[in-house]
This record gives sequence, C-alpha cells and structure tokens, in this order.
Amino acid sequence: MPFGTGDKLITLINNRDVAEHSLKLIKKQLEGINEQIKTLASSMIAPVYEREGKADGTIRFVSDNHLFKCVLPKRVEWDSGKLANVARDMPPGEAALLFKIEYSVPEARFKSITDTILRHNLMQARTVKYGEPKITLADGEDN
Repeated sequence: MPFGTGDKLITLINNRDVAEHSLKLIKKQLEGINEQIKTLASSMIAPVYEREGKADGTIRFVSDNHLFKCVLPKRVEWDSGKLANVARDMPPGEAALLFKIEYSVPEARFKSITDTILRHNLMQARTVKYGEPKITLADGEDN
C-alpha cells in the first residue's frame, strides 16, 4: 500500500525528533569542549589582555609554537530607569539626539484595554508577526 500524506508527515516528524535529539546531544558535547578550551587557555589569555590594555576584543597568543587567536566580544546593557533619570535632566532635543527611545505595550495589557478609542489608536501602531508552524503527531491526544 503506498504512503499517504499522513504517513509521510509521520515519517518526517519522526526524522525531525531524532535530529532534534541528536542536535541536543551534540550541543551539550560542544559546550563541554568549549569549556575545556576556555579553562586551558584562560591562564594564557588573561596576561595578554592585561599587557595590551584591553578588556575585550581580539588578541593573539603563542603556545607550543602555535599561534592562537582569542575574540572576547562585549555586550553592553543599560539600566533604563537610571537612563530615564539622566534624560529628564536634559533638554528634550538633546535627549532625543542621544537616546534611542522605544515604546512597546505588553500583549496582556493590550488585551485588557476596554477604552475603544485608546485600543483603536494603539492598533494603528501594532503589527502582529507569526512564527513558523510546528506540526506534531496528535493521535491519542484529547483536543
């Protein structure tokens, strides 16, 4: 009997499940290897960063006649509350040039709005983007 669409979906879903499981195992293995590399190299890279007067960025170091490169990225996080206090003390035009100000409305709060005019005005600024569907086998599940 030839495979129908449902049978093909089951095969693909099973293949995806196996691939996802394998990927999790490989990611865990990779995390362990990266941790070992970091532990082994940390005593060599710290003095280079210090000698070059760097806290982040790219350095090179030599070990056993091999040249290695280390890239330490930097991610800055700002405290919005403290920034708001700084902005309050600045002229509005200057603050607008310095700060990137974004507004958003948590979806739960949006859904609870009963004021129809406010809801309509907010809808003008609201865009809904959908993710990719994930299809799974639901045989034997209750709705």
